[in-house]
Amino acid sequence: MAKAPPIIQDGILTDLLDGHPTQIAVDSPGWYAWLASASTFTFRSEAGSFTAHKEQAGNRRGKPYWRAYCTRKGKLHRAYLGPPRS
Repeated sequence: MAKAPPIIQDGILTDLLDGHPTQIAVDSPGWYAWLASASTFTFRSEAGSFTAHKEQAGNRRGKPYWRAYCTRKGKLHRAYLGPPRS
């Protein structure tokens, strides 16, 4: 069974770390530490939701970046979110 991606809702990240549910406030030092090693997460709000993936540039020479994906009316949409914070 695949692990559910971490979820960000109401400014709180919820993830399973070492098999235990963990909550981290977005924009805290713990958030940035978690984000440095993360590869995917789901964001939810009243306005909608998306899944973000850390991807490598298509030419394999560029640096990684975050991209958001969501489906609306049966069509997949994607948007560039930006590079990971260094």
